[in-house]
Amino acid sequence: MAIYDNGIDVSVLKKLDDKIFVDYLWYRTGEINNSKVMSTPHRDLLEKSLKDACTTPRAQHFMREHNPRDNRNFGLERFIDALADKFALNCLTEEYYKWLHEDNTRLKFFIWRLMSHIYVKENDGPLLGKTYNFIPHPAILTDNLKTCAKIDAIRSGNITKKDIISTINRIPCNKIEKEGLVQNILKHAESAMKNNEILLWFEKDYKEKVVWLCNYLEHNNSNYIPLVINGSSMQRDDLISFFDVLSFINVYQYKLLVSNMKKAWSQKAYRDKNSNKKQYSINMSKDIGDILDKLSLAQNENKNTIVEALIRAEYEKIARI
Repeated sequence: MAIYDNGIDVSVLKKLDDKIFVDYLWYRTGEINNSKVMSTPHRDLLEKSLKDACTTPRAQHFMREHNPRDNRNFGLERFIDALADKFALNCLTEEYYKWLHEDNTRLKFFIWRLMSHIYVKENDGPLLGKTYNFIPHPAILTDNLKTCAKIDAIRSGNITKKDIISTINRIPCNKIEKEGLVQNILKHAESAMKNNEILLWFEKDYKEKVVWLCNYLEHNNSNYIPLVINGSSMQRDDLISFFDVLSFINVYQYKLLVSNMKKAWSQKAYRDKNSNKKQYSINMSKDIGDILDKLSLAQNENKNTIVEALIRAEYEKIARI
């Protein structure tokens, strides 16, 4: 026997506890009513907002077209059920993303960045109707998967698993096409995660390197757009995800940038190490080079250290006089 709350089946209202479904529900509500995309209201306000939204002529037309045999009055219960049917037919639940863990920041950031490089191509076929292809592109696209879902502009805070699932569910393609998209993203992600070149580079002095690399990328036309604020504990994973995506979409540019970046860091580290030293140019006899080589080998010291030690030893003799 059904239990009702203010005339609405409680089992229908319980669907509003599913955040993945609710994002799709609210997004489609805006589409149906041809209204501006806005952030989903808090649960306390959501029910009232939906009640208002489902009274419009456009919403009633949607309910009528969805199931003409439904004898229930136009209202919240019928509206939610209709969109729940659409969700079940066309969307993927969290169960499909068992491989995507909330604490895997690098993977989440990789997927979010990759979405900005994916072009959604709509095809009109005489037999199948509209179909969709998802095409990776080397550059960040103005019209990409996220903008197609109208989600990038309203997202705030850290990237979550829900952000990724909701973005894909908003794409107006069928479930099979969504599954194909997710499988391709997973395949590209697994390939990118095998490359730990940047992760290993961060092993030593990583806090200093994070600050330096952000500044380096910003001033070298790298197209790096941070996903987190400076000082965030996730900043290193954000930087790694940038290189992960670059290695997939443009491996030549990735290799060039990594090579230049490592050289620039080595030069910076060398300058810091020798900040209290000054370079001198002195003409000496031709055989001094060979002598210095032998002294360096015998004493296991570099030439600079040997020359400096000899000069200081001679100076100390004079100073004692």
